[in-house]
This record gives sequence, C-alpha cells and structure tokens, in this order.
Amino acid sequence: MNFETLDFIDLPLVIFYLSLVIISMYIYQNNSSLQNSHVKKFFIPGYLAKTLGGIAILLVYKFYYPGGDIYEYYNTSSSLYKLTFLHFDQAMKILFTPISRENYSFFNHLTGFPSFEFYFDRQTFTVSRLSYIFVLLSFNRVIPTIILLNLFLYLGPWKMFRTLSTMYPHANNALAFAILFLPSTIFWGSGIMKDSYTLTATTYISASLIQWVILKKFSFRSLVGILFFSYVLIAIKPYIFVSLLAFTFVLTLYAQLKHIHNRVLKYLVAPFLLVMLVFFIIFIYMSLSKYLGVYGSIESLLEKAAITQKDYVSNPNYSKNYFNIGYFEPTLPGILSKIHLALLYGLYSPFLWVARNPLMLLSALETLFFAITSILFLWKIITKKDVFYVFVSDPILSSFFIFTIIFIIFVGLSTANYGSLVRYRIPALPFFICYTLIVLKSSHVKSDYQKAILS
Repeated sequence: MNFETLDFIDLPLVIFYLSLVIISMYIYQNNSSLQNSHVKKFFIPGYLAKTLGGIAILLVYKFYYPGGDIYEYYNTSSSLYKLTFLHFDQAMKILFTPISRENYSFFNHLTGFPSFEFYFDRQTFTVSRLSYIFVLLSFNRVIPTIILLNLFLYLGPWKMFRTLSTMYPHANNALAFAILFLPSTIFWGSGIMKDSYTLTATTYISASLIQWVILKKFSFRSLVGILFFSYVLIAIKPYIFVSLLAFTFVLTLYAQLKHIHNRVLKYLVAPFLLVMLVFFIIFIYMSLSKYLGVYGSIESLLEKAAITQKDYVSNPNYSKNYFNIGYFEPTLPGILSKIHLALLYGLYSPFLWVARNPLMLLSALETLFFAITSILFLWKIITKKDVFYVFVSDPILSSFFIFTIIFIIFVGLSTANYGSLVRYRIPALPFFICYTLIVLKSSHVKSDYQKAILS
C-alpha cells in the first residue's frame, strides 16, 4: 500500500487550499443569493464537516484497517497523474476511451500500476477517473485532494439543503442535521469512494427535480447537472438511478394532481396522468437499459440481488460481521417474502448487541437514533390527523418516503455485510431523516408551503 503522499510536506498545501476554499466560500455566502442568515450560517460549517470526514476516513484506513478501497482509488488516479507528465496523449486516451488492455499497457514502473481489479471494473475505475482532476489540482497530494474533492461533493447536499429550506424554514436546523451533519454521510460520504459520488449525485438530482416540479424554477445549469450526475450514477451504481426514477414518478404525479382543485376532475385526470408517467418512466428505463448492465431488466436485477446476498453470507473471505435474511428466489414472490427483513436490517442495523468494534458501535448508536425517530414519526402520523395529511399530501415527503423504501429494500436484499451496508445506504439517509424530522417538526408548527398544501 502506497502511503508516500501522507507526510509533512502536505501541511503547507493543506493550509493553502483550505484557506483559499474558505475565503472563496465566505465571499460567495455574502452575495445576494445567500442573504438568508438561517441558511448561510451552515454553508462553511457544512463543508468543513465533510472535509474533516474525508480526512478522518483516510486516516482510519491508514492506521485502523490494513489499507482500503480509498487508497486503491487514489493510487489509480495518482498513476494517471504521473502518466500525464510523461505521455499526455496516453493519459487522455485512458481517461476518455473505453477500458482496455492496450490502455493499461501505457502504465509503467515510473507511473506505477493500478490494481487490475480496480482498473478493469467500470464502476471502480469511474471513481478514479472522476478523482483525477482533484489529484491533478492538488499536485498528487492526498489530503489536499480530499479538500478539493469535497468542494465538489458538497454541491449535492448543499443544493438539497437550500432547496428544502425554502419550503420548510421551521425545520431548518433539522434539515441541516439530516443533510449536512449526519455522522454516516460525513464519514462514509466524503472520501475517494463510490458512495461519496453517488451521495452528491442523488442529492443534486433530487433537489433539481424539486426545483423544477414544485418551485417551477428551471435552469440550464441544473439540466446539465442532472445529465452529468445521472451519468455518474449509471456508471457507478445503476440501481440508485433506477430508484430515482421511482422518486421522479411519485414527485411529478403528486405535484400535478395538487394543481387540480376540482375533486371530480382530479379523479378523472389522475388515471391519465398515471398512465402517461408510467409509460414515460418505462421509456427512460428501456432507453438506458443497455447502460445499466444487470440492472437493465427486472429479472436480472432480482437475480443480482439474490446472488450478491448469498455470496456475502457464504464467502469465507468476508468478515464475520454479517447478517443473514435467509435464502430467497430471484422472483417477485421471493423478494416480497423478505421485504420486512430487508427494511429492518437495511435501515436499523447494526444493532447495539452485534457491535464488535468502535466503528460498528458508532453505527449502532446512529441506527438506534433512526429507530427512535421512526417510532416517533409513526406515532405522530397515527395520532394527529393534520400531521398525517401533511405527510400524505406533500409530494416531496411522499417521494422521499418511496425512494427510501425502494432503495433500502434493494440494499437490504443485496448486502449482508455490516461494513458494506453502512456505506451503501448513505444516499437514502438524507431522504429518510428529512421526512421523519419534518413531520415531527410539523406537529407543532407548519410552514406556508405546508399550509397551502392542506388548504
């Protein structure tokens, strides 16, 4: 494992880049677009939390674990960085053409050789390709890379926080915690890893869609962002993109129906809108199926889930920190028989009594918080009719709920290792914590947006 980029010469670059980023963010937060003091007060602290989380996971993988994926991703980008100054054309060919053995032959003893496993896998190599620009800008120093990378990774969470704050200002602090300061997303979503890119892609796309559909704010920049981050999801974790199609469906259908105030007309139009949206989502899914690999059809998706889950349980090379929901057939009835266990383990494990190391204990404490908030959430919507109507009538909260359920079911079905689980589920956590905390806050006071929905 190559740790040569972690030494004392990082310090001047760390100070320089961190100062430059903070000064730039301070100037930006004081422009007209961030005048709301309740929003802008979280701008710099949210970025610093992510950056510290990225540095923390880097140090954990250096001193606590015997290396890890984060260094493999970095070393691949580092090899590309070195090749850039030896043979620029070869480096660009590796970056912008399909993976091949011919391209791999461009690496040599001067550049170092990326791991075969990480180079010849499209999902893992996409992470190194995306990280290359940050390695280049940081002169191949790993901590400065984390500082610059998190400036990019902050785009999604910050856009989501700003968007939701305009509609739920009474839950501003809760939203900041759910999106910017949740321990799992700070730690697992801030390093050079798949989960960091998928987290920012998911939050950016969802926030942009809310701006389009609910706030009626369309911009060419957000369109470009949606297209780019959709590519990121399809290239790294296609099942998240598939889950977002369900989110888009629910958000759009609910939002359009809310504009129809005549009940008779609404019931007449609803089936038509439902059919139109179903065909639209199916069209998008089928158009992209060849890029989704095993996720390009329902049959192969179910089979992938079953095989992966079985592999985690039976493979002796994995750690003993796993859970077993039992064997299931890769069919719809087989999946339905395990949904309750997939949700239970996918969202609320590891449990306190299975924690075997400090990181698992911290994750278990966090999932205990998830369980408590879920119980309070259920209690509020059961015992308070107005809170129930706020939840079921809000296109945003309903789509967050559907996305969380679909995403967590898939993660729970296809993952059996606790260490993998706590990383894989982080794209759903901001959605889950947002809708639970917004509902809890709304039992006392409601925003103008929610009052308009109820009226």
